[in-house]
Order: sequence, then structure tokens, then C-alpha cells
Amino acid sequence: MGRRRGSWLPADRPSTNTCNTSNPMPPRTPDPFAFLTRDTLLHMGLNPVTDRDWVAPFSAAEFARFQQHKLRLLAAREQAPDSAQPVLVAARAAAAVGECRQALQQHLQRDHGAVMDACGIAFKQTPASDAMADLQDMSLWLPDDLCILQPNTAGDYVLTAAAVFCPSLWLPADKMNKTLADIHHPIPEFGQRLLPSVNRFFHHLKVGRPVVRFNWAIQVGDALARVPGQVARKEGPLFYRSERQSLLRLPGSGAVVFLIRTQLWPLAELDEISGEVNLLQRLLRHIDRLSQPERDYKGISNSLLTTLEQFRTG
Repeated sequence: MGRRRGSWLPADRPSTNTCNTSNPMPPRTPDPFAFLTRDTLLHMGLNPVTDRDWVAPFSAAEFARFQQHKLRLLAAREQAPDSAQPVLVAARAAAAVGECRQALQQHLQRDHGAVMDACGIAFKQTPASDAMADLQDMSLWLPDDLCILQPNTAGDYVLTAAAVFCPSLWLPADKMNKTLADIHHPIPEFGQRLLPSVNRFFHHLKVGRPVVRFNWAIQVGDALARVPGQVARKEGPLFYRSERQSLLRLPGSGAVVFLIRTQLWPLAELDEISGEVNLLQRLLRHIDRLSQPERDYKGISNSLLTTLEQFRTG
């Protein structure tokens, strides 16, 4: 299935980077492949969108796949170690989680009502004091993973709640109560070159003005969860992994809600599915321009580079 140029599967499309939220730019359609014009991973790629686009549209089939995956992990929680729990909530996040539940429910009913009905989502009530139940419920309303970040006493934003079922080489337990600097420490040169801009963005993000950015990876196989320490598959079809990441500030608590929507496309079909001409070749040239530390961070090993050569056309 091809995608109309300027659209996202199944919803929208970053183009230019902005961190100036004091004089916000008008909403625009993000381009998930804008990073290909750059020679580095160090790019925020933030794009303002309308409040209707806080959560990207999704189909009933997409919803079903993610819900089944999440329910499997939730059913295995009792046997999983603390380090592998997909849903975690700090005590101080209770009010923000409750506020997020209300905001997300209103958004889904207003802007995604048809697919909510098609998926049979019932917005049941939970006890006001049960933040864990609230977060777990929210995670089953949509395909996205969900995180909440709040400032600590020093004013640094930290991760205080997470429902993450599709991690890409990280676990929520390793990031809980960590600052943005610590969370992004594995990214080469992040602290020196990008951290000030990221901190400034978090402190100036306006209520009701969501922004979207995209992340990417290449992986063997179509597993939704890439867990650190697992033996990686060495053989199999390659997939392009795209993460649509949206950020929204809540008006009451001031917390920032971070949603992650994962999509996996067969790498060999990237041009056809995306609707972009020579997209795969542009991606390969972008990988060529990355530094070795950046390739290591992305999990692009020498063996993967060798495999990618088969996709080059010149």
C-alpha cells in the first residue's frame, strides 16, 4: 500500500526544527524522514501539530496487534523481574496520571471516536487513588507507549511514570526518576550538543500545543519490543522501525506526556510503503554519513552494514 506524499501511515508527516515555543510556529504536517538531510543523529526535529493530532490516527487492525502484545506482557508481569516491568509509577506522579487519563479519554472520544467504537473500548472508572490502574488502562486504549515527565526539586525533568511495551533497546526501570541528561546519556555527544536545547524546550512547552518528532532504527525481524540483553536475531528480513514521538503539557500538573507510536515496515518495501522516491537509497547514504559512535548507538553493526549492501542500487 502506498502513502500519499505528505501523509503518514496511517496518519500524519517533521520538516524543520524549532525549539522556540515562546513564539510558536503554526501547526504543520511532520515529515518522518526529514532527518535524512542531516549528517548526525543530534537533531530534535520538533514540529507543532494541532491538538487533534496529539494521538496519530490508527486502524482497528493496528490497535488489535498492539493490544494483544500489551496484554501478553501484562499477563506475564508477576513472573517478570522488577527490572522488566512494563508499567511503573512513582508516588509523586499520581495526580499527573489522573489528569492524563482524563485528557486522553476526552481526546480519544472527540478525535478518534469511530475507531474507539470499532475497537470496543470502554472507558471504565478506576479508584481515584489507583495511579497504576489508570496508567495500565490508558496503555490499552491506543497503540502508543506512554511516559510522563515532571520537574524535580532542582527543576530538571525526570521520568515519573511509564507504560512501555515496545522499547527499542531500553527499559523503563532503567530510566525511572532519571533526568533528561541521564536518560539520553547513551546518545553520543548528547550532553554537550543537544541537552541545553532539550531542557529549554521542556521548560517552555506550552499547554495545548503538542509537538511531534520521529526516531528510527533498522532491525532484524518485526518484534515490537527490543529488550536490552536479549540475544539479537542475526538472520531474517530487515525492518525499518519508525517511532512517532509526541509531547504535550498538561494544564493542571504541568507534567509532560510523551507518547511513542511504533511502526515496522519491511526495509525492501520502504519506497513503496512510504510513497517516497529513492527513500531507501537516501537512508543508506545517511547511515554512511553517521559517525562510528552513532552507528554503535543505533545498533548498526558491521554485519548489518554488510547485509545492507544488498539494497544499494549504485
